Amino acid sequence: MTRTTNPACACGRDHFARREEQNFSGFDQVVLDLSRFMLNIFGHKDSSSWMQAMELAEQAAGTGDGPVLLARVTAVIRAIMHERSECFHYLSPCCLHISDHEIAMMQAVQKARSGDWKAFDAAARALVQGQACGRTKLAMVALVSPIATARDSESRQIGEFLGATPPDVYH
Repeated sequence: MTRTTNPACACGRDHFARREEQNFSGFDQVVLDLSRFMLNIFGHKDSSSWMQAMELAEQAAGTGDGPVLLARVTAVIRAIMHERSECFHYLSPCCLHISDHEIAMMQAVQKARSGDWKAFDAAARALVQGQACGRTKLAMVALVSPIATARDSESRQIGEFLGATPPDVYH
């Protein structure tokens, strides 16, 4: 599944910030899109979003690690939904804009990836509106941690034997 970017977004959400204005890495872009697909499933029970999310995850992390990446993103979404007192506003996966709640989530992900734990704690608390955020923080730390099989030498040997090396989406 190749992500396409349209120069103009027809969603009518010009009051939201645009994705390209954020300083997102490739990993951040994938996490945002996977989050949107999963939130779409929770909100609309749309099975096509599940398949699109799996396709994107496998493209980003490979067929072995893609499902793990998607499970980790899903754990983050579930934790946020559990710990926030208000609804989490998100936009559709193809939208070029980004909601304030999505920005808060991605800022927390970026702080977790940076290893700045004090800033990460503050960002996670802001994301869940000052509520207890232990579940969200645990899920985000797992999300940004390397997937074990992608680092395992045996997995690399199997991938090389099959003619493909597992991709490294974390660096």
